[in-house]
Amino acid sequence: MHAHIHTNGRTYSLHGTRKSYCSFCWFRLDFCLDFGGKKKKKEKEESKGKPTKPPIHVDRKLALLKLRDVASTGLREVLWSDEEVQKVLLWSLEDSQPELAQILTLAVFVHLTSSARNCEALLLCEEVRSRLVRVVQESSGEVREKALLALTGLAVASFQKEEFEDVRNLLGQAAGRGRGAAQRIEVFRALWSAAVVCESPELFFGNTRIWGSLCESIEPTEPADVRESALGLLGALTWQPTGPHFVWHDAASREHLFTNTLRSQPSTVRTRALVALAGIAREPEMRAPIWAYVSVDLTRRLTEDDEEEEPHAFRKRNRAGSKATSESEEKAQEEEERPSMKDSLLAAASRTEICTVRSSALRVLLEISFGEDFMLELVESGLADLLLEASHDQRLQQKERKLCLHGQNRIREWNEARLAEELRIERENESRERLAMRLEEEYQAHHMWYSARRQSHGCIFRRFLGEQMLAPEVIAMKVTRRHRAKQPGKLQKGSVPKSEEMKRADEESYAFEEWSKAQIEIKAMAKADESSAAMNRHLKFLLDMNRERMEQEDELSLQFRQQEEKRVFASKVAAARERAIEAAKAAAGAMKRVGGDAILQARDAGEAAGAAAAKLGMGPLIQATFAGAQAAAAASAKQKQPLTRSEQLDEANKAALVVADRCDMTEDEIQLIDEATIAAKEAARLDEQSDIATCFAVALACRLSLTEEAQSAVTGGETAVAADSHLTYTSFPHVLGFNICSRPYSAQHILYCIQYTNIPYIYNMLYV
Repeated sequence: MHAHIHTNGRTYSLHGTRKSYCSFCWFRLDFCLDFGGKKKKKEKEESKGKPTKPPIHVDRKLALLKLRDVASTGLREVLWSDEEVQKVLLWSLEDSQPELAQILTLAVFVHLTSSARNCEALLLCEEVRSRLVRVVQESSGEVREKALLALTGLAVASFQKEEFEDVRNLLGQAAGRGRGAAQRIEVFRALWSAAVVCESPELFFGNTRIWGSLCESIEPTEPADVRESALGLLGALTWQPTGPHFVWHDAASREHLFTNTLRSQPSTVRTRALVALAGIAREPEMRAPIWAYVSVDLTRRLTEDDEEEEPHAFRKRNRAGSKATSESEEKAQEEEERPSMKDSLLAAASRTEICTVRSSALRVLLEISFGEDFMLELVESGLADLLLEASHDQRLQQKERKLCLHGQNRIREWNEARLAEELRIERENESRERLAMRLEEEYQAHHMWYSARRQSHGCIFRRFLGEQMLAPEVIAMKVTRRHRAKQPGKLQKGSVPKSEEMKRADEESYAFEEWSKAQIEIKAMAKADESSAAMNRHLKFLLDMNRERMEQEDELSLQFRQQEEKRVFASKVAAARERAIEAAKAAAGAMKRVGGDAILQARDAGEAAGAAAAKLGMGPLIQATFAGAQAAAAASAKQKQPLTRSEQLDEANKAALVVADRCDMTEDEIQLIDEATIAAKEAARLDEQSDIATCFAVALACRLSLTEEAQSAVTGGETAVAADSHLTYTSFPHVLGFNICSRPYSAQHILYCIQYTNIPYIYNMLYV
């Protein structure tokens, strides 16, 4: 059965038994009495010096329990909207109230925070916020726990605005070191919910108490469950836009994140830390620092432990002379021993790890694998083989296995491209070396040939000069030496020293050889320059031809695209015209059926045609053209009280001006409509057989900056062309500003003349 709660003139329905309704009404009555009577009792007890905290009454306890039950249902928002209930709940939180009453009241607040609307209302109420904060700060025991539970329920709403700094400070203080583990975990869970939906992560990073408690809680000395909750909050913050930069640039959080990924930590802690690292690795500029990170604290600690454990007598002593030679080996050994993020991630992603840890580590490595700056280090570390092996691990989800396979393919393709590039460069270097060696050999052979030739020419020249310039005594001496050389057993003496003429001849021969070589080189260089210039001219010709062809292709493509756009626009205009005609006929027919005259039919037809054109995206002037033409067509139909041709054009003008008012046309556009109406009236006056609707459409379309196809679509040029083929012309005199007397022309002819001819030619053609 249904019950209702009557509060402040309002009625609320309660689903339940009559007992629930009676209990709630009884609770209201009891609280009103208690609220008024307990105050007097309190004053009397204070005057007598008795304690200010009397025991709670049984009826009040039952009423609070019933109120808690109501707050746990869907009526919690209705409950808090009652002003008397607010006063009673706030009064029950005072220090003078019994502890059980405070606990039950705080339980009601905890249930009220389950509604987002209530959370916002509670935070905006300064009195509620201040009392909850005061209870948490000053109370103890179960009262403090309940108050803190209510504040954690308000955590998500407190991060939506900057005004609730006191609530955020209290939450950060409650999660700090020295508090209970269960309390800290509860606060971190509430903060995690706020971090997931928060649009301003700066409220977390800018709050010194929350950020300080978070950094303290992820230290290795903290309990594992506390670290797990804190790392979960840190992971939620890293998935925010500015979170990765702030978290990674903090040295303490960076070091604690690395420490929590080591194998010595529990698996749940490692999983949360790796998830946070995956959020940081989403930023491209963070991937290289994560991969190259080395723990300074752990390195220093390991070095100090080694020095303490190793006795001084067994320490390695190096000679002064070998220090320089062993420096590189010691540096490499130190780098291998230093704990790094790279080794920790590869170890966490190995096959021996449990599924949750391995999955999180693979997420980090997949994010890091997108960085091409250090892709060679990833290849050398064996990441491709690790991802390939993980793609066959049935413990992972199918999506994770596919991502691992894609990452392995990406690294493998990059490595293949790198090897191909290195092979190409190596082959180019080898070809260059072979070419250099061949040129060196040719140069040596050429040099030896020139040297031998120069020596032979020098010997012949010196011999010739010697025969001509030697004195008779020298000739006799040479003859004697030759004669002695023919005699066996006798040794030859030294040759005759060179004379000045012979030295001069050698210099001239050497200068001649150098000049000949220079001339040959000059001719070869000139020939090479000529061939290079010819090649450059040919290449320039090819480039010019290619550029001209590309420009021609671009121009043709642009023309084709413009023609296609014009054709599409013309087809859209034609479709809009057909739609406008249908709408105008339907509107005019409906008005005619209800007994409307020609003016009302023209008005409805014009409005319907303009609305149909506007719905299809036509411009204001085209809408006005369709509206006026269809209004004139409706007015020119067979009527009981027909209108004159001038009145029909007036109705067309009115329909076009209605569109102008609706579309906020300018004065120039409205003047175009008036000029078209005047031209159409002049044409109708001179030619009584012309169609009023087409005449108005042609007169207005001729004044629009449209293409030939678009103007034909606006005025129904296809119909006019079809009429021309059957020799049934419709004349439009004075529509274009000149007289057409002896020869009729259709709308298509007039538009063609406007587009492709000039005015003098039109006068000559139309027999003015």
